[in-house]
Order: sequence, then structure tokens, then C-alpha cells
Amino acid sequence: MEQQTHRPGVFKQPNKRHKSDGNSARSEKVGGRQAPKAATKKKHKQQLDKKQRRNQMAVQRKAKREEVLNQKRSRGHDDTPPFLVGIIPLCRSIDSTDILNALKQCPDVNVMEGDRVCHVNSVRLKQRFAFLKPAADDIGAVLDAAKVADCLLFGLSIQESLGHYADHVLSCLFAQGLPSVIFCVQGLKSLPNKKQSETKKEITKHLEKRFPDIKVHSLDDEKDALLLLRAIGCQKLAKMQMREYRPHLLANEMTFEPSANDSTVGTLKVTGYLCGQTLNVDQAVHIPGFGDFQLLQIDSPYDPHRLSSRSKEISEVKVLEQANLETRTPLQPLLPVDPLSQEQTWPTEEELMEAEEERIQKKEKKMIRKQRVQKGISEYQAVWMEESIEYGPKESSSDDDDDDEDMEGGYDDPMKAVSESSSGDEKDAEDVDDGEKQTDTMSVAASEYDQKVHFAADEDEMKRFKEARLDQMFPDEIEIPSNEPAKVLLQDYRGLASFRTSPWLHADEDCPVEYERIAIVPNFNSVRKALLKSLKKSDDHKECHPGRYLTLHIDKVPSDIMNEYNHQHPLVIFGLLKGEHYLTVVNMILQRFGDCEDVIESDEPMIFHVGYRRFSASPIYSQHTNGDKHKMERFFWKDNPVVATVYAPIIFPPASVLMFKQLRNGKEKLVATGRVLSVDPNRIIIERAVLSGHPFKINKKSAVVRYMFFNRDDILWFKPVELRTKSGRRGSILEPLGTRGHMKCSFNGSLDASDVVLMNLYKRVFPKLTYNARVPLPCASASYTETVDSDMEIFD
Repeated sequence: MEQQTHRPGVFKQPNKRHKSDGNSARSEKVGGRQAPKAATKKKHKQQLDKKQRRNQMAVQRKAKREEVLNQKRSRGHDDTPPFLVGIIPLCRSIDSTDILNALKQCPDVNVMEGDRVCHVNSVRLKQRFAFLKPAADDIGAVLDAAKVADCLLFGLSIQESLGHYADHVLSCLFAQGLPSVIFCVQGLKSLPNKKQSETKKEITKHLEKRFPDIKVHSLDDEKDALLLLRAIGCQKLAKMQMREYRPHLLANEMTFEPSANDSTVGTLKVTGYLCGQTLNVDQAVHIPGFGDFQLLQIDSPYDPHRLSSRSKEISEVKVLEQANLETRTPLQPLLPVDPLSQEQTWPTEEELMEAEEERIQKKEKKMIRKQRVQKGISEYQAVWMEESIEYGPKESSSDDDDDDEDMEGGYDDPMKAVSESSSGDEKDAEDVDDGEKQTDTMSVAASEYDQKVHFAADEDEMKRFKEARLDQMFPDEIEIPSNEPAKVLLQDYRGLASFRTSPWLHADEDCPVEYERIAIVPNFNSVRKALLKSLKKSDDHKECHPGRYLTLHIDKVPSDIMNEYNHQHPLVIFGLLKGEHYLTVVNMILQRFGDCEDVIESDEPMIFHVGYRRFSASPIYSQHTNGDKHKMERFFWKDNPVVATVYAPIIFPPASVLMFKQLRNGKEKLVATGRVLSVDPNRIIIERAVLSGHPFKINKKSAVVRYMFFNRDDILWFKPVELRTKSGRRGSILEPLGTRGHMKCSFNGSLDASDVVLMNLYKRVFPKLTYNARVPLPCASASYTETVDSDMEIFD
């Protein structure tokens, strides 16, 4: 018999509803009359059963598979560009030519040699490949090859482990952006069978840190070459957004036609496969290290590297597009100057004459001061010592007379003195001859050493190192000369109650003239999103679509481009997006690279690799904070990241940044890496100046401070500015005492005799317009920068 369950009836007593304590959001009561709420439709999330969830996952899986297949089909066929592979050896004993020759031995391939690129068509795989060999000792060539390559083929050795050069190259490539990679090793099958697996495991162990799931391919015979080509053609291609949104082309062939009017410039004809996006003839293009240029026309020659051979080759060149001189993108990076924008009258001739006379007088005083001051004393020390130096003729004193008498030796008879000295000279003649021979050999060796070493540069480096150490020990502290008024020297500075919370009023004042000529893009992120979204929907210029074999006619290119971009350095051309030729202020967040210990100062010239651009500029550094004001850093320290601000053309992120320092011998040393933070000229960078004084007389919470100022007017001028001490006390200036710079101050606590009184002053600073798109390539033997460490070797 089944058990009966109790069913409640209509008279069941309902339980009371739970009462909240009034802390929930629903229990909050708002006073006053409430407006009626509009009726809104609530979107209920539809619950899917198990079968529907399986179908949904299958659709998503199929979409991803189709995306990967379409990406693979976009390379290696007749209507698509070939697989572009850059061969980069990571060991000294490996040569890129040997790797390429091993790949040519693959069965059923057609090899077409070129000056810059070697094309290999595989009949069995029905795919075509293009191999380029950048100079192994030129890090600039390696980086340019990685910007456009679909795959990087790294060569390894069984006799040599990865050293400093491999770490340096891989670090630079990771900082810029790494495409798909494949590793190959030669000579592995020459080892015994037992050592082959052990050697392969050791090589894989060195690469596990950077490439966790990497596979090392052997390249010793035809079978290995065929497997390696199949791995290149079947791998998943890595996405690089910098080049996906821009049309780019690697030069397979290039010719130069000088202009009839000027032989230094001419028309550069570059032939290659277009990748990325469609190209417009009115669109500006960029050549790294040379700048932006305009196109004259775009041609479509016959593609000689097709898989399917035609019975009759087409030798005619079809002109696709010709530039319209009125609608093509102008190359004016700065806006024209408006002379009426500045509220300032032009100075008269009398004012110009007075300014010129004042400048000449200051220059003469400076020259006189340099002549009078002793050797080894700087200009800053000379200002302090000017009052104590006696500039008159030196008077002979009694002590000098006594010294002169001692030098005479006290002889009354001069003939006697001569006879005694001659006897002593005869005894020491032999010792002098031996000493002269030793000094001659030492002087020759010393002179040869002095010719090799740049002592002037060493002294300059030592001076910068001392300034950096001084700034690290006493951050932003300055000293005011006693004979110059502080209110004149620091007239551009102002005080702030709190650097974090106090607003910087009138942010647009004191802006340099360049700010009227640069491009300021309001709401930059929205403009960037709208521009990138429009590229996906654009169907214009279908004739110049990706994958087509094109010839670009670039106008007014310098003639020395043929000497710099030789067959070992690839020439890469990028098409610019809308507005990327205008100059603006670019902010980049940087971190020191590796164990670089060089002193890097603000406004020091540097070479930047920003995305597809390469240029030189003098950045200023500031702290990377979340506030509306950012403190300027006089030096780029190793511990904390900084934001480098420079004048540069607009570039839409994401874009990587590599900062190089050019050494005296022409080499380039990688000192920092990072990314583009923002394109914002309105980022406020504040320079801080700290004045220090010492308490002279202390009376509980008040004290007499000296050595901060040296006259009464300066104290009255800076009286409203707040004071602070290194122990954390805060105070203010009450009144000046006397006329020599003593002042009475009050604090919120008692002071110690060892405490230091400080005053913070602030001024907005701007970068200098030192942008230069023309950056010559370093010599091939000096591109990889080895400095002090002798282990960091390069290829001979």
C-alpha cells in the first residue's frame, strides 16, 4: 500500500514574509513624490538545453575552423601572395645561405633566384614560398624583415648553444611583435642515434622559456626539407594588427630614375606583392628611415612566380591607377603658422638693437670670466667664486722671495756652483740615457693608446654620471647663485598645495608655437575605432587588392636609398591611414631593457622604432601615474617605467616601441622597450624644482632658516608658497629677517637641528621639436651593439 502524502488545504496559515533590516537597496526610501516608472521590457536569458548547447558549440567551432582555413588559403596560391619566410640564424656557425640551399634540394620544386628574394614553388604541395635573408649582424634588417614576414625560420646549431646574440635578437623581436616561428637544426643526423634525441632535448630545453610548445625540425636531406616546407605552409599564422590594418609591400625588385631637374631625388619603382589592405594611389606611403612620400601611379606587371605556367607570357604592363594631384594626400606634417594668433606686437628697431647689445655684453662677460677662472672650474662654480677671485696682477710676497733664494742654492760664487753641478751631471749621464730609451718606448705606446680612446667623451660621460647620482641622492634640488635674484630665475614656476589634488589652472597657457601647428585629435580613441571599423567594410579600389603583383611609382625619393637598402637589407613600404602623416605629440610607456646601465637623460637624442616607423627625436620623461598631472623625470631610471613624450606623426595603436641609443662608433644599443600609450598633446608634464634651506635658530615650532634665499625681495616674493621638511613637517614663511636671506618660519611641529627645509616649485614643460624621419642605417658590423661585455660576440 502506497504511503499517502499530506496536501495542505485552503485554510493553511501562510508564513510571514522575511523582514530586512533596511540595509538592502530595495528598502532604501527616497523622500518626496516619485515619478511613475516607465514600463520596460526585461530581456530574459533563454535557457538552452543540452542539445542546443552542443549545436551552439559546434557552430562556433566550425566558424573558427573556417577562419583558420581562410587565413591559410590567403597565402601560397596564384591569386594570393606567397608564404614570406625570413631566415635568421641564431648561432655563429649557421649560415642562412646553407639553410636556403638545403630547402632548394626539396623534390618537385621550381627555384627562381632574385636579387632580394628567392622564390620556391612546390609542385607537390601546390604552394609557393618566398625566402629572404636579412643580414645576421644587422638588427635593423632583422626587425624590418619581421615586420612583413609571415614566418621566421630560425637556424640552430648542434655544436653551439644559444648565447648573448640569440637572446638579444629574440628580445628585440618579442618587443616589436613576433610572427609565426619555426626552428630547424642542421647536422643532427650526423650524430649517433643515441645522441640525436639527447641533443634535440637540450636544444628544446633552451627554447622552452620563450617557446613552451615548440618543435625543432631537422634539415639534413630532401625528406626533411619537404617536411619543413609542409610545416611552413600548414601552420597557423600569427595575427599582427599593425600590418593587418595597413597595406604593405616587400620590394622584390627596385629601380631608381633620377629627376631631370634635381639628381638628388627621383622616382623609385618598387615591385612586389601587396598584403594587408587595399591600396589607393592617392594614399601616402612610408619608407622606414626616409619618411612619407606620395605615389605617382600603380602598375600591374606580369607575375613571373605563378604556380600554373602559361603557354604565352604576358609582357604588357597594365596601368591600374594614376594619382590626382588635387585629391592625393598632402605631405605637410605641420599646419601653416598664423602670425595673428599670438597677442604680441612686433618689436621696434630700437628694441632689437638694445637686445643685440645686451647679448653681446653678456657674451663678453662670459668670455672674460672663462679667461680669469682657473682651469677645471665649471661655470656654475665660477659664479660662486667670482667675488673671492683676485683679478689684479699678482704681487710678489716675501715668501716668494725666500723661495727664489732657496732655488739659487745660496752660492756666493757662480763659477763654483757651475763646477759642482757639472761634476754631478757627468756621474748621472749613463742613467739618463737608459731612462730616455724607456720613456721613448712608453711614450710611443701611450700615444697609440690615446689615439684609440676618446678621453673627451669619457669626461662628458663621467660628468653625466655624477649629475645622475646627484639627482638620485637629492631629487630635483637646485641651488640659486647668491648674486642673482631667485624671482627672476624661477619666474616661470609656481607653488601647489598638493601635487596630486591641486588643479593646474590655465593648462593652455605658455604653450610653444609648435602647438598651433600640430594636429590635435579630440576623442582620439573613438576616431581610431571608427577608422579601423571602416577599413573592414571598405570595398573601394578592388583593382589594388591584397595578393596582387604591383609596381609602385614613388615620387621625390632621395637617391641614396639605393645604397642603404642593398640586397641584405629588405625594403618595406607601408601605406598610411587617414591622418597618419600629421605631426602631433605621442606618449610612449617604456621600460629599461635587460641589464642596461647607461645614463639616459631627458632631451637626449634617441632612435625610435615605433610600429612601422623609424625616426630620431629627443624625448622628455615623466612618471606613469593616473592623475591629471605627471611629474617630469630628469633621468630615465632602471627600476620604474616612464612615459616618453616626443613630437612624432600620428600612429593608431596598438604599436610597439623600441628605443635605441647611438654610440660614438656608429653602433645602436637597445636601451628600452614599450608601446604607444596615447596620442595626446594635452598631457600635462610638470617639472619640479626644490629649494633647500637649513634651520639656523630653533624655538619650538618656529625657526630661522637660511641658505634658501640670499636677499629680502626673494623671500617676500615666495612667501605664499608652503614649506616642508624631510622629517614630514609643514610650515610657512612669516617674515624676512635682515637683508641677507634669513627668514622666520613656523611649522606644525618641532624641528631637529639636522632637519632640512624644502620648498617645491612647479612648471609645465614641453618636448622639443627634434623629430627627424631621416635615420641612416648603421654599418652592418655595428648594428648589433656590444659594449663592455666581451662575451657578446657578433658574426665576423
